[in-house]
Amino acid sequence: LPPVSSVLSPEPLPPYLETGVRVVPILDPLAPKLLAAKADSIYIFSEDNGKMHLTEMQYQRLWNEYAEQTGISTTAHELQHSSATMLFECDVDVNKDAQDFLGHSTAAMTQDIYTHVRDTHRKKTAQLINEKLRQN
Repeated sequence: LPPVSSVLSPEPLPPYLETGVRVVPILDPLAPKLLAAKADSIYIFSEDNGKMHLTEMQYQRLWNEYAEQTGISTTAHELQHSSATMLFECDVDVNKDAQDFLGHSTAAMTQDIYTHVRDTHRKKTAQLINEKLRQN
């Protein structure tokens, strides 16, 4: 991996992994807004009509503006953790599907670092085990 810089780059950076550039599905609630705004674009998020992806500085500025306008206090990185957890809770196969969806280099990264077990899932797991024990 390249060294992490404490200074935001004004230039587009290449992805640090091949999986950094990938095609991801646009989920139904987002499709009308994203596709209408970016019908002729290569990139969904850009400031030049989709010809070039955002630089690190552009991305951070836009994220900060969005967070201020909406009042959210999360980061985009934290949303990736949430996405991994939702994929796990929807029983998406972590070995390839979730790994590919999130752009991780290994399934172990998806499972061990990004996926978190919530209390509701623990309760569901306990219910399943209790049902199995009752059958025996």
